[in-house]
Amino acid sequence: RHISVLSELLRGGAERFCRENNILPETVYEEINTLALDNIGDIVIENGDIVSDYEDEIRRITDSEEV
Repeated sequence: RHISVLSELLRGGAERFCRENNILPETVYEEINTLALDNIGDIVIENGDIVSDYEDEIRRITDSEEV
């Protein structure tokens, strides 16, 4: 679910994806940011967008997963 949301954020369709899958965007963004803080010490989503410093890394992660 997190990889799918990140992938959709990169495509600009995360809000639609969340609605269609009964996911609260703010909740899943918080979950992702909590995991990111635990692993890299920083958030990767801010104001509903991928933080630009992490966009390439997020793209590599989402491209390597079957979404």
